[in-house]
Amino acid sequence: MKDILARRSRPLLRELAAQRTLLVLDFDGTLAPIVESRHRARLPAGTVRLLRAVAGAWPCAVISGRSRADVVARLGDVRLLAVVGNHGAEDRPPLPGAAGWRRRVRGWRRRLEAELAGVRGVDVEDKGLSLAVHVRGAAAQRRAALALAGLEGARVVGGKRVRNATIPGAPDKGEALLRLLRRGGFERAIFVGDDDTDEDVFRRAPELPLVGVVVGRRRSSAAGYYLRRQGDVARLLSVLGELRRGVPPPRQPRRSPQRSR
Repeated sequence: MKDILARRSRPLLRELAAQRTLLVLDFDGTLAPIVESRHRARLPAGTVRLLRAVAGAWPCAVISGRSRADVVARLGDVRLLAVVGNHGAEDRPPLPGAAGWRRRVRGWRRRLEAELAGVRGVDVEDKGLSLAVHVRGAAAQRRAALALAGLEGARVVGGKRVRNATIPGAPDKGEALLRLLRRGGFERAIFVGDDDTDEDVFRRAPELPLVGVVVGRRRSSAAGYYLRRQGDVARLLSVLGELRRGVPPPRQPRRSPQRSR
């Protein structure tokens, strides 16, 4: 695993800047710092300015575990090519099968709320096409893990202070990235993420024209590159902006940027 900001990685970044490359980022823990309450997650003002500038030179997208509407609301006036929510399952227009997935998630939510009622440190978040169980404390983690294990047909994926219940067979982040690449006819992609669900992207590197960058170096990641800390995402955005500054970007297929709720 190599440092994407190291001098020896600069030729790769220059090569990507010269091609039809899609830049894709996760939201929590990548663009926005991890915070105690999910409701308080915000893009730092400096990151907003950098992302706005980079999105004017690079085609950019966000693939997040949050609902799409939640992410769009937190991006403000930053114009992106696409915003995909619910770990890849929530796109625009809605994907085939989405209505059935929503019904299943509602049933899971009712069961979890009943089993975890009164358990301190547990917050069940219904995101429409997936659930997130936010936990604080060892006792809450044990109770949440047992309740999630009892959900019939759920794929449970861990995360930072959260466990996610997703629909098996629904697109994950890796499939969402592949969908964006095909939709836009891109030659390559850079994906930056920090969490367990981002590994669904990194593991696809052998089959996709992908440069995977994990935030926080860890040997267990399938990413080929890393950033040392979340604050270095802003440094990467700055470098990418510099590489395309004053140079017309490669022509991209025309597509309306997504910013509406």
